[in-house]
Amino acid sequence: MTVAPLGDDTPRADRYGPAVAADLPVLSGLLSLLLVVVTVVLPFVATGTARLVLPVVSAVSAVGLAALCAWSSRRPVPAPRAQPWALLVVLLAGGNALLALGLEGEPNLTAYVLLVLVLAGLALPGRRWLAVAHVLVWAGWLGCLPALPGGTFRAWVAQLLLATLLGGVVGLVRRGGIDRLAEAAEGTERAAVEDGLTGLLNRRGLTLVGEQVLQNARRVGNAVHCTILDVEGLGGVNERLGHAAGDRVLVAVAQALHGCVRAGDVVARWGGDEFCVLGPGAGTAPVDLEKRVRGRLAEHPIEDVPGWQPQVNAGSAMLAPWDDGNLPELLEQADREMNRRRALRHPQAGSAGTPGSPSAGGQ
Repeated sequence: MTVAPLGDDTPRADRYGPAVAADLPVLSGLLSLLLVVVTVVLPFVATGTARLVLPVVSAVSAVGLAALCAWSSRRPVPAPRAQPWALLVVLLAGGNALLALGLEGEPNLTAYVLLVLVLAGLALPGRRWLAVAHVLVWAGWLGCLPALPGGTFRAWVAQLLLATLLGGVVGLVRRGGIDRLAEAAEGTERAAVEDGLTGLLNRRGLTLVGEQVLQNARRVGNAVHCTILDVEGLGGVNERLGHAAGDRVLVAVAQALHGCVRAGDVVARWGGDEFCVLGPGAGTAPVDLEKRVRGRLAEHPIEDVPGWQPQVNAGSAMLAPWDDGNLPELLEQADREMNRRRALRHPQAGSAGTPGSPSAGGQ
């Protein structure tokens, strides 16, 4: 199998956690400063019970947000918990706005609730978290209706709907920005470990994944096999028909090889005209793998590559559970075996280099 080195199966929502965690100190810090200002101003503008209650609530909220800012700056919140913390910050801001609305009974204070709905879109890129924030803010506003004078319901509902829509658009824009950055980063990382022609792992990718395969096999007491396979006659195809034709041969061999191995095996392009199969257990015998690859190539002839007869050479090696060898040694043993078998098949070609030396295609 080809291995996705970047965790392509990770849910897209998991991308948003790190971004939210990075923004949490700024979000909580700015809201804390805002509530400090509100705490200072409220005694001069609030009336009745609100003048006594609101400054205390705002001050306590400001202290809590400042503590969150300091804590998340020193020790970043784990990504899976970032959006719940951001939701708490949004609801804290919304709670202050709704409390003022309920105590004062002034419909114009709904304007602060509108701002919270938009803020939720900025703070919570995840669709579900944003929906939860909007539902809770709406529920709080509806709970304040008995304290408001009649005749203003329809106008404020329209504005709340508009603010909710705007918050959704802000969330969509931020979500798209995070997705694009994540995809660009994944593409850059994938290019470093993936062969651009065949889509298989490249040499670096095989080294990284191969170490994991080796560790996992040793953990359960299993052997690890490695097979090196090269394509015969690729140089002649390149000389006669050009490198584009040679590339088509390599892609066809990669697809055929991928279809011949077990589900738990890793397939990589080792370099040039060489491929590698690595996996737990004893693996497929080289002669059987050669036959399977040739059979698949014969079933699906390569277009515009006349004169090339499907032929591959394979050599394998195995690392027993009790063997303390490493991955480079296993790869070297398989490469030596492949060169030995190719030399036995073509004695004249084998006399040009000693067994164990890297094959020409692997350079």
